[in-house]
Amino acid sequence: MAGSPHRDLASGGEGFLSVPLASGNPTLVPTPTGQVEQWLIDPDESSIPVESADFLYSVRSSAGQVALDQIDPTHGSRRTVTSLPGSISPSQLHVGGWRGGGTFLIQSADQPGELWIGEPEGARRIASLNPYLEPVHTARRISWGEGEAGLAAGVLVPAGSPPATGWPVVISVYGGDRGSRRVDQYEPENGILYPSLLTSRGWAVVYPDLPLTDIDPMRQFAPLVRAALDHLSEVVPINRRRIALIGNSYGSYTALSLLVTMPKTFCAAAVSAPLINPLASYGALYADGRSLEGFWENAQGRMGCPPWEAPQRWLENNPYLWLDRVDAPVLIGVGGPGLPGEEAQAEQLFAGLRRLGRRAELRHYPREGHAPSSWGTAAYGDFATRIVDWITGHDGRVG
Repeated sequence: MAGSPHRDLASGGEGFLSVPLASGNPTLVPTPTGQVEQWLIDPDESSIPVESADFLYSVRSSAGQVALDQIDPTHGSRRTVTSLPGSISPSQLHVGGWRGGGTFLIQSADQPGELWIGEPEGARRIASLNPYLEPVHTARRISWGEGEAGLAAGVLVPAGSPPATGWPVVISVYGGDRGSRRVDQYEPENGILYPSLLTSRGWAVVYPDLPLTDIDPMRQFAPLVRAALDHLSEVVPINRRRIALIGNSYGSYTALSLLVTMPKTFCAAAVSAPLINPLASYGALYADGRSLEGFWENAQGRMGCPPWEAPQRWLENNPYLWLDRVDAPVLIGVGGPGLPGEEAQAEQLFAGLRRLGRRAELRHYPREGHAPSSWGTAAYGDFATRIVDWITGHDGRVG
């Protein structure tokens, strides 16, 4: 069987064609028009491969409900096997599938996730992802500026009234990102930590927009974060003595850059898969011989050229060379193998902070990969627990 999906909703696509290989006679499987539709088995190029006895599953929004449909490609029929209140968009739906079935997770800013499994005999809910999370935080977005200069920050505010001193704040950073958009999902993450682990303990979590221009990235972060904090404090009571940072990968470069350009601001920081020494990272090699030169010259690194063409720029944009300005305790996590050299840079960062007499801790989880959110349960559980303890355990002294 092969089904070719039609997703041109503006023109009112009618469905997809199921073509039995034996007869070659196409059968139309109808798809309701005007709905957001996602397959639990993703199309392979222009077709969905299935065996004759299998079913397909898809989810769609319909009249305020999320519908799970079971499709029989042999007979060209579709039936709704269950529905849930709410709506979906492709960015809020995470799916995995196999021939004849699949799983899907729906989550949004309005509800915790629900995990469902679709099988030939029907669909069943196998988990509600901690219904106690629902009252833990509410999502909102603050914005400032106009037009192309307009910026925003996504904010997850703990439930209930703030303490007299204001909510402590964790800023999740990733340079070049429009982080405010993350609050469209119920459980946004930045590769390092799910925010409910912090909001459930009374910390607000902020995802600021950090757009960057080319060249000299390190100096661009501080003005953007200061603006986000200033505008945040106008609408949400925050404790300026308890502001922490978290970031993964290029987010760790962002976090270290902020630590060295905004001293006496942060009470703690946690980073993972650190890219904090561009000079060391530039020459590190993958197993197949590739390097990160393009990353640092013309992509996220934004140096604009190799180091020998503008050595001063490379020095000024290397937070590792300014570690003596770091005055907050730093937790460092690394899995690996991820990007070339990230395990060595984790060790460099720890050794440098230790040499300076700063409080630092290195936790290494061999062979777990690049982003903690993709690690195995034991490794991620250990590191996530340590991040929460590290951040929430500080009493607000900065500097």
